[in-house]
Amino acid sequence: MNLLNIGSSITGILSLLLLVGNILALVHVIRTRPDAFVAASKQSKKFWLWMTIGSLVVTQIFGLFSMLGIIGIIAVIVYLVDVKPAINEILKRPRY
Repeated sequence: MNLLNIGSSITGILSLLLLVGNILALVHVIRTRPDAFVAASKQSKKFWLWMTIGSLVVTQIFGLFSMLGIIGIIAVIVYLVDVKPAINEILKRPRY
């Protein structure tokens, strides 16, 4: 196994992880009431819906390592690490 194959494998795993994270974030946004975003002092539901859809589309079209792909990755990470836990705390949902 040479270094090129290892790099391709790592990129494939990262792409799969990002795809799963994007889908989880998108499903969470769709299932959450709009007033929960306001109660958690976060951006609106419409904003996060477009950010997660945009991130999914951009990372699939341009790839992980393009400038738009990196912005999409950051948007999903911010949602999953900051917004989702705040909304779950407001709505008293389980952590998964």
